[in-house]
Amino acid sequence: MNLQNSLKFFLQEHAKGDQPLLLGLSGGPDSMTLYHLLLQEGVKFAIAHVNHNWREESIREATTLEQMAFQDNISFHLLNLNPKNIKGNLELECRLERLKFFKTLCDQFNYQAVILGHHLDDQAETVLKRLFEGAYLTRLTGLKKVNVIDGLKILRPFLVHQKSELLNWLKREQISFFQDETNENPKFMRGRFRAKIIPYLNLEFGKNIEKPLN
Repeated sequence: MNLQNSLKFFLQEHAKGDQPLLLGLSGGPDSMTLYHLLLQEGVKFAIAHVNHNWREESIREATTLEQMAFQDNISFHLLNLNPKNIKGNLELECRLERLKFFKTLCDQFNYQAVILGHHLDDQAETVLKRLFEGAYLTRLTGLKKVNVIDGLKILRPFLVHQKSELLNWLKREQISFFQDETNENPKFMRGRFRAKIIPYLNLEFGKNIEKPLN
């Protein structure tokens, strides 16, 4: 099933009519694909963007996304984080801040759920990471297509699609996106999985391990 039909059927099953959604938009390929497909489907939604201020380009990217939203007449909500004020695990704390931001917006503006662009490759990383960390069996279920965390409903329509499908779609549609180098930075755990661990396992096993992990 192609991305557009997959999103259409997912929303028919899991979304509520005309009540607007909140799109978590980073500007990367995953969320940009979701943004443009939601527009094509005529879905009512607003945007939540978190500027983590990890990179020099972050402010410029946030401004570009806000201008794009304005041109498409989409409400835009921005959260600016300061890494210097975050203690402990930077990745984990930023994730918690994002979820808190999404929950606040959904409560304030009556958005029915936040919708995210996580895909099959993200799922594989999540399962493998939890396995290596020694998670209990119930935690090995990984990401869920519909989940509720502290009262925040989360929708993930792309979990059955590999990232390559999203990249190919963007290329065909001639849609640009931002490249966040921190996603491949081995300084961060997710970056190590993407840049080193999973490519190494693919090479050693002689096949793509993402689908078996899913």
